[in-house]
Amino acid sequence: MLAGRTREMGLGALSIVPLAQARAEAVKCRVLLKDKIDPIEARNAECKAVETAAARSFKIAAISYIDTQRPGWKNAKLPSNERTRWLLMAIR
Repeated sequence: MLAGRTREMGLGALSIVPLAQARAEAVKCRVLLKDKIDPIEARNAECKAVETAAARSFKIAAISYIDTQRPGWKNAKLPSNERTRWLLMAIR
């Protein structure tokens, strides 16, 4: 119970997560609760950090690809800097 509120957190399906691993994870969650940290919020923050890192990696790869391929692209409708700006806005 944290802030007068009881929450339940699943640790995984029994067929996938061994009982010993689930017990170890439960102990970690109890330690977080003892330190006044919501284990569900901690897990969500960790997932969000992983997603953000993956998005940054994609952005870096996309910018690198655009920079290397840009000289070969031809489009009479848009000047080069306008086209690049549009592409960079698309990957943000």
